[in-house]
Amino acid sequence: MGTVPDVTFKVERWNPNVSKLETAWFRIFGIPLEKRNDKKVSFVASLVGLPMEIDKNNLKRWEFARAKIGCRDITKVPAVVEGLLDFHFYDFVFQREVPVEGVTNATGLKWTRNSDRQKDDNPSPKKPRWATPTLVEITVDLVKLAQKCQEIKQMIMAKLQMRMQLNKIRG
Repeated sequence: MGTVPDVTFKVERWNPNVSKLETAWFRIFGIPLEKRNDKKVSFVASLVGLPMEIDKNNLKRWEFARAKIGCRDITKVPAVVEGLLDFHFYDFVFQREVPVEGVTNATGLKWTRNSDRQKDDNPSPKKPRWATPTLVEITVDLVKLAQKCQEIKQMIMAKLQMRMQLNKIRG
């Protein structure tokens, strides 16, 4: 442990067992065609990992966009992610493409999601949406907030009175 004025830092021996970045191609559904460009596809890909490459030839041709995404564990990429794109919420669906031997299609890949996944290949579930609070819940929260504000006001007033008394004593 070393010290520099107003700064503390700790130097540790480097750990070579740090996990590697895994990469895979994903099909991303749910991006409107009129909003589909490499920057926006890259932004959507960044919701689940690090965008490595965008298939620019595929941007306007299909119902999905393709992106190569890097992350700690490609099998844990969620199937559906809610995201904001141009002030609108969308549910983006991610399907990982898996290389298959003997396949002669253009990409040499097939996509996988749910039915043909291996047992240990379970994506994280979709993050649940926040429930819309009721008027009663909002009112209760406002009452609690008002009570807390009143407590803080009383504490400040008590400190001010103590300070004024100390000033009177000092002269």
